[in-house]
Amino acid sequence: MADALAPWIVLSREAPPRIDATRWREQARTFLSAVVEAGDAARVLLDDETLSVQVARLQTPELISRVRVRAMPIANAPDARRHADEAVRAIGGAGFDALVANARTVWFVEMESGDARAPLVVAAALSLSLLAPIVPPEGGAIFAVKSARQRLEASGWTSGR
Repeated sequence: MADALAPWIVLSREAPPRIDATRWREQARTFLSAVVEAGDAARVLLDDETLSVQVARLQTPELISRVRVRAMPIANAPDARRHADEAVRAIGGAGFDALVANARTVWFVEMESGDARAPLVVAAALSLSLLAPIVPPEGGAIFAVKSARQRLEASGWTSGR
């Protein structure tokens, strides 16, 4: 079990990790009722590079939160892989075991400032864009965007569709 400051983890097959700010923005707006701003570039996220992402609810775009995103090859993140494997076992696999086995990149999404729900919003936008599963900081279960949206809605963040 991770501590409260641990990052959200998104596991993708894509390597190297590519920032597609336009797609992230569109997915967040359409499916999460969120404004996610990561610049305008579509580029590769370099090793040890941290991207600062701004997040706000569509209903209150002036209330901006900040989230840090970084990525690395899964081979360089054995603790994240272990955490993901534990989360898969917690739900009995359910197909997520294959997604973890085929993951090439681990994305870490961490709170910088603002709304505590913002990292889950960014993790969900990444999940949508990369067709990738999410592992929460507290462990327990790996999930995809549907469960992310349910968690957000349960916390009072109303989603789009």
